[in-house]
Amino acid sequence: MRGGKAVAAILAAAAFCAAAPLSAAQNAQAAESDRAAILILDASGSMWGQIEGGKTKIEIARRVLGDFFTLRDASVPLGVVAYGHNRKGDCSDIEVIAQTAMQEGSGLAMRLNRITPRGKTPLGQSLRVAASQIPRTAEAADIVLVTDGLETCGVDPCAVADELIAEGINIRAHVVGFGLTEQEAQALACIPDKTGGMLLRPQSGDELADALTRTAERVDRAPAEPGRAALNLALQVDAAGRPDAVDWFAKNLTTGEERTLGRLVFDGSRTALPVELEGGRWRLVADAGEAGRGELELQVSEGDNRTIYVPFAGAFPDLVMENRGPYTAGVTIALPYEVTREGVARGGADFNVYLLRQGQPSADDAITWTYVEGTVGKKLATLQLPPEPGRYTVTFLRNGVTALSDALIRFDIDAELKPEVTLDAPSVVNPGAEIPLKVSGAHYYLDRVEIRKDGQLISYDHAKSLQDLYWPDAPHRLIAPAEPGLYEIVYLRSDATGGDAEIAASQMLEVREGELWRDAPTAPSGGAIQKSGLGDDGMGHGPDDYLPEEDVGVRCDGNAPCEIRDAATGLRFLLPAGWFTDVPSFAPRTSGAADAGEQLPFPSLSFFSRAEVPDTIVLNPHQWIRMNGPCASIDVGELCLFETTKPEVLASYEIIKATLRWDGTRPQPVEDAVPAVLQTCPQDAACVFFEEATGLGGTLPAGWGVHVSTPAADGRSRATWFFFRHGGTEKHIALNQDGNDPGERCAQSAAGLVCEFAPDITAAEKAIIVQSLYRKAPARSAEGPLTKQRIDEIVGKLRGAAEARQ
Repeated sequence: MRGGKAVAAILAAAAFCAAAPLSAAQNAQAAESDRAAILILDASGSMWGQIEGGKTKIEIARRVLGDFFTLRDASVPLGVVAYGHNRKGDCSDIEVIAQTAMQEGSGLAMRLNRITPRGKTPLGQSLRVAASQIPRTAEAADIVLVTDGLETCGVDPCAVADELIAEGINIRAHVVGFGLTEQEAQALACIPDKTGGMLLRPQSGDELADALTRTAERVDRAPAEPGRAALNLALQVDAAGRPDAVDWFAKNLTTGEERTLGRLVFDGSRTALPVELEGGRWRLVADAGEAGRGELELQVSEGDNRTIYVPFAGAFPDLVMENRGPYTAGVTIALPYEVTREGVARGGADFNVYLLRQGQPSADDAITWTYVEGTVGKKLATLQLPPEPGRYTVTFLRNGVTALSDALIRFDIDAELKPEVTLDAPSVVNPGAEIPLKVSGAHYYLDRVEIRKDGQLISYDHAKSLQDLYWPDAPHRLIAPAEPGLYEIVYLRSDATGGDAEIAASQMLEVREGELWRDAPTAPSGGAIQKSGLGDDGMGHGPDDYLPEEDVGVRCDGNAPCEIRDAATGLRFLLPAGWFTDVPSFAPRTSGAADAGEQLPFPSLSFFSRAEVPDTIVLNPHQWIRMNGPCASIDVGELCLFETTKPEVLASYEIIKATLRWDGTRPQPVEDAVPAVLQTCPQDAACVFFEEATGLGGTLPAGWGVHVSTPAADGRSRATWFFFRHGGTEKHIALNQDGNDPGERCAQSAAGLVCEFAPDITAAEKAIIVQSLYRKAPARSAEGPLTKQRIDEIVGKLRGAAEARQ
């Protein structure tokens, strides 16, 4: 039961109140609860003072309290007391705004909005009035005093705190010193110190909201055994949020003893862990594993009975969200992001992505925002950009946090009416493989990407909106065609008004069978080469994370550079230790900064470091904007480096530049080598050719052509070029050209040495030319002339042999 003296004082204080009647249902609900909370609001004249962005303290308090009343645990009865809002200079101006009951948050907020600060600050007497509002059945209660000033009516708040302790129930009295200085707050520290409450000193609206939330956490205290202290251990969480559970540990800093205190699960049953400790200096540790950790050193005294809040640093998720602008103004843009490691919060409303005008200090002033998830995996956020071009800020914040200094991700973006678009995809893929594609620019979520052949969409399965491509589900992936050949990836900029889409960017794509880097390289002593995949080296990054395994060419492990030789392209170079490459290609340039469809005279290849975000060097880039970084002219074309100041990257660049060699030779333009085209076959059928003046003849594969021959270097044979040009693809086969040496890429025919000059010439194409060539008189085999049926037989045998080798 409560102490008689204290009860008398509290009953006397109740004479100051003008309480509204409660309904029978409210009284019944409140009477059944074993807990209660009473909030005291300072409405003295000083609450008109400004504290944040030119706003008054009373304005901020009204807004924050309105949210708090709506979001708090409605099962706990709540009473509200205010002072100083009716009369100036009257220390009895204390009013019960709402008697203790199951409150409806919005209605309570409306009542607070009608309060106008006027008078004095009777803190002590207000505490007594608040205590009188605790239901008789309550076994525990929280009194929350929100004040911006000290006592001005002569009642000692510290003495009233002693009265509260004598009540016979667990009353925690918290002081929320809104805008108080450290010295002012310490003058009121006796109230929480005596009752086991908290002394909080919020200086902004966000901090006030956090302080009120902390006072509402449920804790239960029990008296300690003689010679010990009874403590409730709770978390003082940061912007990351509270974990699902936490393990508590303690270390006696005098004796060195370490102790496991127990596990606290936040399942709604309690928010603090009751423990008993001997007097002395202790270190308390709250460990939630990957979810975060907290630590606090404090002096424990025998007989202590209080709640200890340990500062807890929760884990934020690890996020990747890139600026892929400039973006299209006035449309809803797609912002893909990936959560690589979860933090404390991870639900569908735990985080927000905000769009602000550049220079705005807080997400409170956001133009627009959207909820996003924090679970592991690839995600998609969308934001509506204003129609005005300009620079804006995108920021990723924990829900409820608005200060940009707490942003997990923050960057400025440019909005333009018609931004340039660039595509970044592998130039060579296997049939049916997923195509990793990165887009920069535009990003209207209804823009789409298509795979085309000869200018026409293959099928609707190969047309994806940007929203589809960034959606995490597998059916939305961009898949290469099943048939080998040369294709085009096209980005179509959609018209937000419903008009026709236009091509904004394109990139050539070659689809071919087999390994894309076909011949294993060699390595000197000290270098270890892998053709693809990094393995588990514990580093957590590298080509496995940056490129799909099928797109990794070679990598160099160990401490020494690796000597790389690729017979398919003729490239030779030293690959620095720890670096890896993609797959080399002769594919044409993309649209954009480079000329669309321009055939590269040399192979193209990218080199990547093992950094978390790989440093990149590119040989003959398919597309390069000079602001990306410097390029150097070398014997194999152009070697470009993305801008960096890292000495180790610059050294690797010099190693690659100094050692790059190319054993192959691309044919010169045929117009310079021979006077004219002799004959060209249609795209769908092979055909026979014959040069009457020289007697040179044979069969051409479908789509191939041959030039008029010239005398070979030996003076006896004829030399010429066979060629294939279609859809941006160009292949060449040479007959008796000066400088050709027999080898893997050459074969002997009846008319002389035939050599390949493209990495994508099929075995069937080469076999048709080699086996059919003759000079002077047509060669007749026992099997007859090389008809279309005979060509099909040759192709069938070659395919059968390849399948047998596999």
